[in-house]
Amino acid sequence: MKKIMIIGIGIFFTGITQGDATLIINVNAHAEAAMLPVSTPEMTPGIVSDRPLNLPGIGMLFLLGDDPTSVAWLTKNALQLKRHRAEGLAVNIKDIDDLQALRQLAPSVRISPASGSELSRRLQLFHYPVVLTDKALSQQLSHE
Repeated sequence: MKKIMIIGIGIFFTGITQGDATLIINVNAHAEAAMLPVSTPEMTPGIVSDRPLNLPGIGMLFLLGDDPTSVAWLTKNALQLKRHRAEGLAVNIKDIDDLQALRQLAPSVRISPASGSELSRRLQLFHYPVVLTDKALSQQLSHE
């Protein structure tokens, strides 16, 4: 009989060691799946007009859904989002499969399910995909 040892690695992962092999399990995935679906009724896919913001320290944050417009936008901008260390919020997403599909389009970019209702209200923002920085809100990223 093999001995199985469970070891903690950070707050999101648990490692299971069996013999010489270690299997890393994302225990957060179950909690994340329980959060779905996420719906932000105030926001839909659409055109966003660029405008200035004054949000010091926000970094780069983007909002998107699991719709075809968001998928195309993420595909086009994945490398720039990675380069800027952007964080993504999936504000309209049906299930874990759709979330994983978005993550596969931008594997080095964190995308988390979260309601965008408060951001929508505070910023009078009704459409996505969109990028928020400390200085502006836009659907465009510069492609250097």
